[in-house]
Amino acid sequence: MAQAAEARLCYEVLGEVDAALREALPPDDPRYLVVGGVVSSALIASSTKIDTAGQVITPTMVASDRVVRPNGTCRDIDILVPRLLGETEVDVLMTAVQDAVDGKMVVSVFGFDEHIAAPTRLQRGAASLTSFISRRTIDRQEALRYSLFPLEQEVAAETYDPWTLVLPTAKATTLQVLHPVGHVLAYDMRSISGRRAKDQAKVSEMARRVFADPRLNEVQQDGIFASWRQFGDAVSRLRGARGDETSLRDHTTRSQVELARARAGLLHWAEAHPGIVNFAQGDTMQRLLSPFVGAKYKQAKSRQ
Repeated sequence: MAQAAEARLCYEVLGEVDAALREALPPDDPRYLVVGGVVSSALIASSTKIDTAGQVITPTMVASDRVVRPNGTCRDIDILVPRLLGETEVDVLMTAVQDAVDGKMVVSVFGFDEHIAAPTRLQRGAASLTSFISRRTIDRQEALRYSLFPLEQEVAAETYDPWTLVLPTAKATTLQVLHPVGHVLAYDMRSISGRRAKDQAKVSEMARRVFADPRLNEVQQDGIFASWRQFGDAVSRLRGARGDETSLRDHTTRSQVELARARAGLLHWAEAHPGIVNFAQGDTMQRLLSPFVGAKYKQAKSRQ
């Protein structure tokens, strides 16, 4: 039984997720965005078709990962709902997705954080010490931002317009997913340490495939995703070589830069150790870290 569960492919398990989310989300705003590994596997595969006009990604089953990683942990399905979410709504969505995947995958559901225009000294101090992961925020005027203390970048609302991922299963069901350009750029914006060592090859291959399309490359250079790229560049400079902070002087102090570099070094060290990564991917640590990274989390059921 365990071996059969481990042999299951993610695409096979995800077939009921769209229907479950559409039933759980309000009819007037049924948007959600699957992000992370489910989309990455599709974008990497050479057999995947990317239709920029129709905004459709069509992988073959060859692109799908198995639901259980080689280290024995269950893979994730990470779902961003592009607005503020109440605690009760998050719980409802979590349960709906968990039931849809029959407990075979780890489920994370998260929305935007509320933007704080004038943080208190205590809030600024806490952010300076604990901001390892970037946040997506929304203010009362519905302006959207990426933030990673002490940096902020306003981004276009259109960057969260869903694309469609067609699951190559018998029913050919679909998922709403993040734009391919945003998906690639997010890996360099996700944390103060930037792209993780284990993601280097994967992201490079995704970028090669996505940006080979002139229309998608233009979107990141001068289009709606230019602000995402600029934020990723700013985060890179924030943790970069000493002296590079001159280009950030309007947004940072020297002490903020030095603290950011210390945080980047600590996180980079942790992410470079397979034992630590495997431990962090386990059920206990996922549950403990979920509030820290701004997501609700529900572990997969037993594979027996």
